[in-house]
Amino acid sequence: VRRYVPCAGDPVVGVVAERHGETLLVDVGSSHRCALPALAFENATRRNRPTLRVGDLVLARVARCAGGAEHEPELSCVDAQGLASGYGPLKGGVAFRCSGALARAVLRKKAPPPVLAALSALLPFELAAGLNGSVWVNAPSGTRATALVARALQTLAGETDAVTVGSKLDALAHTFGLEAFKKRRH
Repeated sequence: VRRYVPCAGDPVVGVVAERHGETLLVDVGSSHRCALPALAFENATRRNRPTLRVGDLVLARVARCAGGAEHEPELSCVDAQGLASGYGPLKGGVAFRCSGALARAVLRKKAPPPVLAALSALLPFELAAGLNGSVWVNAPSGTRATALVARALQTLAGETDAVTVGSKLDALAHTFGLEAFKKRRH
């Protein structure tokens, strides 16, 4: 398994692994944990900042790469303009590891995988992907719907034919006991 090598500007999905005073250490699947300062969030102050615990998921961007073996990469939950732009804690849902190709396909604005269009027609969900090969999904309609979205992304992301994607998605909806969503698509 290849390890992710942090590069400045990359979006990443990580897990808070440790707390050290004003800094969180986040596991993004690289050889070193990344530092996430407590004030690296939009409008964060010493009194007003997100409360993240060990095990929480976060969508961040790599702000600075390691300058040597003794320096860990640094993350930020704001863009270059200081705005959250979707970065921050990820509530609920589930994260899973995937190939770098799938993560890049999910992040691509133009020509996303057909499975995303089919899933969007089927049910509402939230999605965050990182170039570190982690994807987070959350469907407000419940855990089975979230599991369906995750499984569909893992198994159908490489499929390019929309008809094939639709029929396989119907089969997955049946497997997860979500026939109501299946009917909505037709």
